[in-house]
Amino acid sequence: MNRRSLIVLAVFSGLALVAADKPVWLAMELEDVEIRARLVRDAEEIAALVGGDLDREFILVELEVKPLYNTNVILTREDFELHAFRNNERSSAASPDQVAGESVLVLGKGQVTRSGGVFSESREPVIVGGAPGTGTQPKVLGNPSNRGIGGGTSSTVSIETEAETRSAATLLDRLGQQELPMGETRTTVRGYLYFQVNPKHGPKTLSLNYDGSAGESRIAFK
Repeated sequence: MNRRSLIVLAVFSGLALVAADKPVWLAMELEDVEIRARLVRDAEEIAALVGGDLDREFILVELEVKPLYNTNVILTREDFELHAFRNNERSSAASPDQVAGESVLVLGKGQVTRSGGVFSESREPVIVGGAPGTGTQPKVLGNPSNRGIGGGTSSTVSIETEAETRSAATLLDRLGQQELPMGETRTTVRGYLYFQVNPKHGPKTLSLNYDGSAGESRIAFK
């Protein structure tokens, strides 16, 4: 093979690599709206978008919804479902707070009071002891005045550390910012939906189902 042939082969190989890296967009066929979608399964890309890999339990779908003929389209998460044919796994689009999980839900649970080695909720008292036949007297732990039982100096300790709180809030914010806008629209909108489907499923085994105000259709990612 001469030098010129090698150069031509290198050029075509480079073009092939660029084409392979280019995101693959597929479209649904609907009368009054155009819906284009692409899969986001790579953990690094997901982390770059939302600040975390979501424990590698989610597949993201980037969507572009374009109403036609001034049609009013109403979008809800329940309109979309990701289906994995291999094991019949299905998932409706999850809300940002569902994706962020318990690390967000624990925020605002209150504080605990530390006193003499005893921890108790500061909101409601806890009564221990005094069971019939034990000969013990009932004791109150964690009274509303935030004073612990057992002596010592009381100090208030947050349930979550500052770093955990900040991380959870940041993840929730990023998920909300990147999500496909929900509600009514007559203009083109774009964003991501979050599906709890194993990212190990290959594109050829996945389809995105739509059943909403604009009709019903499906994209097979083949």
